[in-house]
Amino acid sequence: MSSYEQLAADAVAEIDGAGDLDSLEALRPTLLGKKAPISAAKKDLGSLEPDQRKEEVRQSMPLDKQSKQLLPLATQILPARLALLLWRQNVST
Repeated sequence: MSSYEQLAADAVAEIDGAGDLDSLEALRPTLLGKKAPISAAKKDLGSLEPDQRKEEVRQSMPLDKQSKQLLPLATQILPARLALLLWRQNVST
């Protein structure tokens, strides 16, 4: 697994662990802000040799795009997930 893939997997795990919309919204700067791990990794690209930089950019672009789409999608999915959990609790009691 590349470092970018690991960053994406970590982001998915953090989003999946959010228990409510406020927690999910609190992740936004952590995952998408200027100091987010993916942003920091992109800043390091300037110090690489041109061939290595080209390869790193090629690897990072899909994950960067996915990370920007993931949080809004999770914001839409989370209420349904919470409703399902509540429904399951009511059914099992």
